[in-house]
Amino acid sequence: MNFYILVEGKCTEYKIYPAWISYLAPHLKRVQQFDEVTEDSYYIVSGYGLPSLLKNHLPNAIKDVSMCGRYDYLVIGLDAEEYSVSQRLEEVQKVIEENYDILKDTKVKVIVQNRCIESWLLGNRDIFVDRPKRRKLREYIKFYNVKHKDPELMPGFIPHRNYMPLFSTIARFHTDYLQEIFKERNMFYAKRNPRYATKPEFLDELINRMHEKNGQLQTFKNFYEFFTSLDR
Repeated sequence: MNFYILVEGKCTEYKIYPAWISYLAPHLKRVQQFDEVTEDSYYIVSGYGLPSLLKNHLPNAIKDVSMCGRYDYLVIGLDAEEYSVSQRLEEVQKVIEENYDILKDTKVKVIVQNRCIESWLLGNRDIFVDRPKRRKLREYIKFYNVKHKDPELMPGFIPHRNYMPLFSTIARFHTDYLQEIFKERNMFYAKRNPRYATKPEFLDELINRMHEKNGQLQTFKNFYEFFTSLDR
């Protein structure tokens, strides 16, 4: 089976998805050009954020898939951000319906990251620090403890002290929370360089939590179950 994967992030998902796929579906090999797929291959490309992914890159991806004629799946990975998962799915479905006549037999799989991929990464309990030294991180944990509560359901941060930041989106708060945890561990995380988040041991912790905390990390579960259910 062959997969054309369109992800929102120009750096983060573009690096994390291939690393995780190599672990969950090692039989798949990555190609560098969309028309190079043969058997059990995948091509991944960035949609360079929203709304660019929906307006430009998804229609172009559909044309690529149609032109090549060898893809079994078009996979779209994007953030929910301020929208609900169902609202984001509706946006994607509208574009798919507008171009349905040229998709032919290619199936479509949409993976909505609720609220963003950093929300998934916050589910790693192994890197969580129960009693951090960093003041900002203590405030974040007091507001919403991601070790016990589902990170995907964490709302936007409401600052109650002058030194606390105000975020324009929920996703930016989730990203800052994750970065604070990494800093507490003397580690580094950035969207352009997710580093440790690409490692198999990091992914294993998310999988463990998904299994142990039934009902949590539901959109991550959607990603996991898709890539572990592929025909080999």
